[in-house]
Amino acid sequence: MPSRAEAARPGPAVKVFPRPMEAAIPGQAGIALPRPEGGGVGSTRVYVANWGASNVSVIDARSNNLVATIPHDDPEGIAATKKLGGRVYVAGTNGFGTEDYIDGLTVIDPRDNRTVGGVPLLPGQDAGAVKVAVTDRMSRPRAYVTGVSANIVSAIDLTTNEVVATIPVGAGPYGVAVADSLPRPRVYVANTDDNTVSAIDVVTNKVVATIPAGAGPYGVAVLDRPVHPRVYVTNLFDNTVSVIDATSNKVVATITLPAEDIGPSFLAIDDNPRAPRAYIPEQLSNNVTVLDLRTNTVIAEIPVGDSPNTVALDDDHRQPRAYTSNFWSGDVSVIDLKRGAVVATVPVGGNPLGVAVLKK
Repeated sequence: MPSRAEAARPGPAVKVFPRPMEAAIPGQAGIALPRPEGGGVGSTRVYVANWGASNVSVIDARSNNLVATIPHDDPEGIAATKKLGGRVYVAGTNGFGTEDYIDGLTVIDPRDNRTVGGVPLLPGQDAGAVKVAVTDRMSRPRAYVTGVSANIVSAIDLTTNEVVATIPVGAGPYGVAVADSLPRPRVYVANTDDNTVSAIDVVTNKVVATIPAGAGPYGVAVLDRPVHPRVYVTNLFDNTVSVIDATSNKVVATITLPAEDIGPSFLAIDDNPRAPRAYIPEQLSNNVTVLDLRTNTVIAEIPVGDSPNTVALDDDHRQPRAYTSNFWSGDVSVIDLKRGAVVATVPVGGNPLGVAVLKK
């Protein structure tokens, strides 16, 4: 387990791999817990990657109760899509029935929380899979997974679960996001170790721009709209956010976060046209910073659990929620976005590093 000092840097400093778990083999089912009142098939679910516990927790969004636990070696990044009948994708270590530890992408069917497939990024090698983004814009949906050890991004065809391109990027790629609203969608990757952001054309699978950012670019999210789409990048080591015009691939603003907000991590954006917001988990100050994206100013700071690292949104306009994975307290904070306050805390186990929302 990393120390608090190590946790201040991106992700776990050292991975100690246990013996491969059977759950990495396609077909392994999750452990169903007693169904809470108000759960039910078809309700919105929150999936949490618990790196320290080597499993994925499933939370019912209506009841805020844990409804399943799916074993998985060292999960880190996680994403969900309603395409292909609904799928959850987990980046981390998995063995696929071999004696080799292979970083890759695991596919979970949310209907029964069963592992139904997996994709190694670099067969026989440790690619260092950390974060995943999914685009539904392509005729065949794709996932893009950052490989921090190999300095790559893997493009995966989600209809076949095959790697269709391995794309060299900058040093230490962590965060990844897709700008779908562009005429040719692009993938943006935060390269933490060389202070750049790579922009990838999804048609050619080539880097088309390398954009200077702040110190330690880490998380990436897109304000995805047809006019003036913007890419927001948290810079871990100088406490800023770089704002990139996705049309020109130029930095158009740098937002300095309050001095008391330390360790900006993997952010999420609510692209509501009337009130666009960015939600930034601060790993060392234990809060979520809220940015008004019309003015690029801080408008709120919401206390959450210990060492929040990732935030995911359920933008249901009747009851919008944000969920943070809190590494050291081993739980998920549920934030009512209308009230700007935590309304529930859900224990999930050891050291969660990622969270994703699968809407009903």
